[in-house]
Amino acid sequence: MIGFENTIDLTFDDELIDFLSYYSNNNLKFIWLEDNLWLEGRQIELSEDNISSEIEHLTEFLKENKIFDGKYEVLYDCFCYKLEKLNRIETNELYIVDNRIVFDISIYNYPDLIKDENDDIIWDSSKRDFKYKNIIDEIRKARKKYQMKKGCSN
Repeated sequence: MIGFENTIDLTFDDELIDFLSYYSNNNLKFIWLEDNLWLEGRQIELSEDNISSEIEHLTEFLKENKIFDGKYEVLYDCFCYKLEKLNRIETNELYIVDNRIVFDISIYNYPDLIKDENDDIIWDSSKRDFKYKNIIDEIRKARKKYQMKKGCSN
């Protein structure tokens, strides 16, 4: 792609987006086990070709992995969900659009588990082998290291 030399393009890994499309009319609970966080919501829109530029802040923690050499952005698709319930406030995941509290789910910030309205597990990321999971897992680890370092410097 011309103009995207410094971008990691995750828009071609459709497993999660296809899965979420099937449940577009359901309230779903998204669970991040390590963070002890769950958010419940109903899908409101698909947002395509989003760009995250946080890689440039994480380069110190990603330097061991050659995939990230010279890369500064991540291009990804996501579904936006209207927040219905949550177990605790997590300002990094929530934002406001048109007077609604919203959160995004994507390959870039996938949850560990997704439960349906009956509280049955319908998605378990540990049992998935989607194409770019290794890249995102490296970014997740780097984020945690960056946040710990940033927290220690304050």
